[in-house]
Amino acid sequence: MPQSKVKPDIISFNSTISACKEFGKWEHAIQLYAALAKSSVDCNATTFNATMSACQRGGEWEKAVHVFSVMLRSEIELDVISFSAAISAFEKGGEWEKALQLIGLMMQSVIVMDATTCNSAITACEKDGRWEQALQLLKIMADSRVGIDTITTSAVISVCVNGGEWE
Repeated sequence: MPQSKVKPDIISFNSTISACKEFGKWEHAIQLYAALAKSSVDCNATTFNATMSACQRGGEWEKAVHVFSVMLRSEIELDVISFSAAISAFEKGGEWEKALQLIGLMMQSVIVMDATTCNSAITACEKDGRWEQALQLLKIMADSRVGIDTITTSAVISVCVNGGEWE
């Protein structure tokens, strides 16, 4: 079979990593990410975000956090998707304090939080019974005019009820 002269570019790498994410193939996503890092093609935010999401969906939250830490050290500009993927990974790992630290970083930056990002952090607090932190984040959401949805209110109510703070 003749060898193809088509060289992969960032779009083909990112598309393939995203496909790995959709099909639960986090191992392949990591392999592609590693191959891309060694190639002459530069990674971008989509590369990191898709790789983190693939790992997080595959239950490999620590690998997702590692990819985020590499992204932090790079010159790639983080976006709300980057933070959401990392916060979701911390939520899956029960690392509520680290999830809240990332919320703090977002608040110090120009990146605007969204409900998905905050809901992951609230859910991380819920899993550890941290009702005070969940309520504080709910207040931050309201003050920042971040849309509060049914996922937000359900998680906050749940953590308060489970913490005996339902009155």
